[in-house]
Amino acid sequence: MTSKTLIGLILAAAACAAAGAELPLSGQWVLRQGCREPIPARVPGDSYSALFDAGLMPDPYVGTNEWLVQGFADEDAVFSRRFDCGREFFAAEDVLLEFESVDDPAEISLNGRRFTADNQFRRWRFNATGALKEKGNLLEVRLPSPRRESARRQKAEGAVPELASHGRNTMRYVNFLRRTQCQAGWDWGVSIPSSGILGDVRLRTAKTAYLDYLWHEQKTEAGRGYVTLFAELSAAECANAGDAVEVVFEFEGERRAVRAVVPRGCAPFAVSCCFEVERPLLWWPNGYGAQPLYRYSASCEGGTLRRRLGFRAVEVVRERDADGSGGESFGFRVNGVDVFAKGWNWIPTEAFPSRRTPARAEFLLREAARAHANMVRVWGGGVYEPDSFYDLCDELGLMVWQDMMFACAYYPVDGGAFRANVAAEVEHQVKRLKSHPSVALWCGDNESYWCSYMTRSWYALCDRLTTTISDAVLRSDPGRFFWPSSPCSGDRRWEENFDYDKGDSHCWGVGAGSSRPIEGYLSLRVRFMSEYGWGSYPQPGYMRRFVSSLDPASPDMRNHVKKDGAERRALAAVREYFGEPKDHESAAYLTQVMQARLLRKVQNRLHAEMPWCRGVLNWQLNDWWPVYGWSSIDHGLNLKAAMYAARRFNAPLVAFLDGRDSETGGVATVVWDLPQNATGSLSVIRRRISDGAETGRADYRFAFDCAGVKTFGEAEKEDCESFLELRVSARDGGGRLFANCETEMLSPLARTELPDPCIVVESVEADDGGSMAVVLSSRAPAFATLLSVENDGGGSFDDNFTTLAPGRREFRYRPGRPLSAEELRRRLVVRHLQGARRNGGGR
Repeated sequence: MTSKTLIGLILAAAACAAAGAELPLSGQWVLRQGCREPIPARVPGDSYSALFDAGLMPDPYVGTNEWLVQGFADEDAVFSRRFDCGREFFAAEDVLLEFESVDDPAEISLNGRRFTADNQFRRWRFNATGALKEKGNLLEVRLPSPRRESARRQKAEGAVPELASHGRNTMRYVNFLRRTQCQAGWDWGVSIPSSGILGDVRLRTAKTAYLDYLWHEQKTEAGRGYVTLFAELSAAECANAGDAVEVVFEFEGERRAVRAVVPRGCAPFAVSCCFEVERPLLWWPNGYGAQPLYRYSASCEGGTLRRRLGFRAVEVVRERDADGSGGESFGFRVNGVDVFAKGWNWIPTEAFPSRRTPARAEFLLREAARAHANMVRVWGGGVYEPDSFYDLCDELGLMVWQDMMFACAYYPVDGGAFRANVAAEVEHQVKRLKSHPSVALWCGDNESYWCSYMTRSWYALCDRLTTTISDAVLRSDPGRFFWPSSPCSGDRRWEENFDYDKGDSHCWGVGAGSSRPIEGYLSLRVRFMSEYGWGSYPQPGYMRRFVSSLDPASPDMRNHVKKDGAERRALAAVREYFGEPKDHESAAYLTQVMQARLLRKVQNRLHAEMPWCRGVLNWQLNDWWPVYGWSSIDHGLNLKAAMYAARRFNAPLVAFLDGRDSETGGVATVVWDLPQNATGSLSVIRRRISDGAETGRADYRFAFDCAGVKTFGEAEKEDCESFLELRVSARDGGGRLFANCETEMLSPLARTELPDPCIVVESVEADDGGSMAVVLSSRAPAFATLLSVENDGGGSFDDNFTTLAPGRREFRYRPGRPLSAEELRRRLVVRHLQGARRNGGGR
């Protein structure tokens, strides 16, 4: 052994001796709920998951079982675990008991020493020094009935009956609890008001300080990148002012040690370290460039944290209109480039907290990026997602609009304790997440002002919450944009809020009472559409697993519609736009066609208003149980027609017919999203509906110097015998090719005769790469052709929901799990518009 190696081993041993110890306490626990015998429970996890896994609770997703499980929310739940620990814990000078997330309220006991926690969205740390023994430690977490506790807190508040949640909740006063607001139901969600320990649990020791947060500040100047890393620490209970701790920073392999000193009063303290990068690579939103990420970390005796940074500058641009109208722009500018925001709103991926896996989130986010999304909005009635979610957004170039977890309610902010709790929550979450380059905006809440009754007392109540949140954000991350609420116009004169000419907008109830919602949406003109949508049923084969009948009037199906009357409006629109469905499965399919058509038409219309409009976020990407809802991917991870359509209408280069008055007419329009120049061509091909034969054609050339919109020719006239095929292609200045194709109808489909395409599945073959080739043939055009594979959630086609031309066409399918060609053929379902209509449609 060389002397150099020996010195290294001695230093490593010394570092280990100085470092704190950690004992994970997640894993197998025991749950006692009500008067039942104890049952196994996983942590992180929740009470409903444990009861279901133990066979003590029916599946609330099936039929009307949801209403059989509500009584569990009236019971207290006690999670417990016994464990042994090494001498380094029970003899340590300082021991922390740490919970990453535990439901509100929680009464915690460690060998009889008691602690309390009252916020699911905070990290809780308790001094456990001297409370441990070597064998048989008992850790218990008692979670009182959430329904009783929320009502108790509301009653204690006094004469403020308006303090209630306006979501579709089974717990009217869930807003008094700092826990997932939609857990007790929403207008798309099942009510599973579970209680649980929702994050990891551990014991930690340190002699001087614990490492709490790690973040950075970065800038680029004259071709160089300048990075300052910040580590925030909290002093150990046994530490004294003046004690020192060494923090080792590492940035892309370069290490530097910094001596940090515990301040007077032993308050939390931060240390920093600077690094330089030659010719840093910029991070861009999806579609605008690459997402290079630089790794860094900080370590000390109290732990290690690792993060990544992307060199980018994100601005929210708000500029007054030059015409003096009072309007104001609202949009995102990244690295000096204006970005048209495209994407979806995001809700928790599962109603059962224990089922919210990173793999599930990854599938959804990757499909969003594949459909050219560059933004997701984390909605304020759910949860602050785990680090793995934001890590993936960093990698995929998905900017994050981050709501704070307040939604559709008035909160008890007159109490100082509640405001202090909110401030601590926001500071923790902002410090945890602000290192992510994907996080573009902090937003105070979802629709709390929008749900108010426009009285000054209610607005004042919401304003106090906004002030508490904004102050906490500014203390924690002053360099990033804060938006008070969504939707809002951005000022403090709330009575004049929700102006389509400024700020962001949620557009619901459009065309209320009308069976033609598309035209209602086409007439809208908004600066930034942060919420709108249209609902549809999940894949019929998946839905059959949870209901006894697909009849919309059956009790099972009615329970899987949480928005009053939504399915009636959806089916009325289906009949108006497409004709009478042939059967219940066809009706479900046609709701997806309707959803895809509306989203495409509205997205195209708003996109054509660029740069007046600067973004469109659909409600919503995902579901958290099998339900009629606004998702583009159903709960079974089956892509709906809208998701396949989005791959085309979200693309950087899009061609469509643009019209405000009708969903079938308009002028041929091309939108180019990207900042670089592009030259290309548009072909508007007229084809016969009966056989697809070309009967006319117009070709156009175009050139863009930057992102923009161009129109060609005159408005198309109604034609019941023909449809248009719009083919567009272009190359940018770097030679990259962009191409897109869309079908546009020229007459209302409900009164247009469509041919029987006689589709045949000619072959299904597997290849060595795990994908499958599906070859179809048709004799006539098949409109809105949608392929699906039953009971294969997570699978997707390379192209789908398209017009199938006469002849042969190959589709590539990547299964969600291994399937043979024979299995795929048995499960393959091919639907098209003509086959879904009773008597072939037409009027």
